[in-house]
Amino acid sequence: RSTYRGPVNLTLRDAGGKPLRSWQPNKAADTFRQTFLVSELPAGLYLLHIGQGEQRETVKVLKQ
Repeated sequence: RSTYRGPVNLTLRDAGGKPLRSWQPNKAADTFRQTFLVSELPAGLYLLHIGQGEQRETVKVLKQ
């Protein structure tokens, strides 16, 4: 939750750091929710890099 409004840079990478896909939805409210499909990806650990304004965060995504 933040007051930031604007584009959010999302990049999904494999465990080795290779970018698999990137997209840039727009955040228009205090909360932000984004759904993305991983059905075509093999099981394993992935890293979702999130950037909004000056803030950066990396979230681990485990597909079983």
